[in-house]
Amino acid sequence: MSKKSEVSFVEVVSIIGAILIFCGVLWNIADNWHNFPSFLKIAILAIGTSASLIIGTNLKQKDYEKTGRAIVLLGGLLYIASVFLIAQIFFTSSSLQGTAWLFLISLIGIVAISYLLQSKENIFASFITFLLWFTIQFFAFTKVYDHLLGGLFSGGLLAFGFLVIGITFYALALIHKNNNHEFASLYKLWSVFYFLAIAYILSFQSLISILWEETIHLDAFTYFILTLAVISLSSLIYAISTATAKGNITKKEIIGFLITVLAFTTLIAITAITTNSVGTCYEKNCYDFTTKEECTNNIKECVWHEDNYCSETECYKIQSESICNEKQNCKWNNENEFQLCEYNYKYEEKTDVCNVYNNNKESCKANENECNWNTYISNSRDLPFSAWAIWIIINIVFILFILTIIGYGQLQKNSHIINLGIGFFILDIFTRYIGFIIDFYDYTGLSLTFIIGGILLLIGSWMGTKWRAKLINEKKKK
Repeated sequence: MSKKSEVSFVEVVSIIGAILIFCGVLWNIADNWHNFPSFLKIAILAIGTSASLIIGTNLKQKDYEKTGRAIVLLGGLLYIASVFLIAQIFFTSSSLQGTAWLFLISLIGIVAISYLLQSKENIFASFITFLLWFTIQFFAFTKVYDHLLGGLFSGGLLAFGFLVIGITFYALALIHKNNNHEFASLYKLWSVFYFLAIAYILSFQSLISILWEETIHLDAFTYFILTLAVISLSSLIYAISTATAKGNITKKEIIGFLITVLAFTTLIAITAITTNSVGTCYEKNCYDFTTKEECTNNIKECVWHEDNYCSETECYKIQSESICNEKQNCKWNNENEFQLCEYNYKYEEKTDVCNVYNNNKESCKANENECNWNTYISNSRDLPFSAWAIWIIINIVFILFILTIIGYGQLQKNSHIINLGIGFFILDIFTRYIGFIIDFYDYTGLSLTFIIGGILLLIGSWMGTKWRAKLINEKKKK
């Protein structure tokens, strides 16, 4: 085993060991947590976190760098766990916003640990913590639970937020590179990750139609994103100007990055074209009516109750054959000894007058007394041409961007970027394959899909291995 392989092996084993210790300690504490008094709980968390950071730092200075780095990572993870456990002690808010605050406190602390102790592992953990905080903060701002009751949800705004973060990470990568800081490569890797993640999310047909609402509301999250965008662009301008002065960036890279930002902004924006054209129009049921007038003045057999709610006629409660037959949604059953009034399932087919307005929001809304609009398509075969065209364009751009990233990683002699690009390429192929299986679910379609998929996997495994080895070897030669 070579020295480099041995070091890599020790590093991996040490990190796995640190994570296992973290999980074991956390599990044991959680199991007995209710038995400890509050001051002892806080003392255990503080001592455990501090001891891990101190011991790890000392080991790093005594030629046990890999083991020391793993224990410092353990200290960072214990700090994050401590934030949530202490919050539990004092019964802080368990709302989405309360959880977002806890992640923000965790983020600030672990970033401080990363820079004070020069811990790459903890800065990586901070990137994951940041992603979780940003996503939870988005749902807290937009009150996603209200969306379930008809509120606002803008996935397009979230995608734009990820784009802003990708730009910010690229700017931070340049700033760190200008100062010869070892975290520069990690920031660049995560910048690439955000751009690839955005393209991957946009490549789903089912998500394109639900990214935007009809109008953009200037709510708290919108102002938050706009503020972050201003900070991001300011940082980018400063980073590029400084990097240009120091010769740390070429004009080709600047132009390439700006074209990428413009392309992704355009892709996110054009998905709004499908806002009014893609969706399902379905008939209202009796429970959708909130007033007595709506409940009684429609084509359905609904009953208004004294408790101020509307429901469908309950056929099984009707004892008279004549009354039962008067109700369109009921039928009298004479086929057995117990003559009963039953629900007539053919009634649903007669009253379903809304599905003709699928992919036509304006017409569906014009019949709002009987119909509801849902921006969702259950079958991609029902998509209009505009949605298909946008989906094809996005996937072409995604593949081209992946190839560009792999080429960029080769030029930068960065195997991590190369592997990330190849990973997303494989993920995209696998996702599209699963999509075809879902769309062509009949026996013949599935058979052909499986055969073609098997052939592609065999060819891909052979060519992919050679391709990756060639890229890595060329990188090493340079």
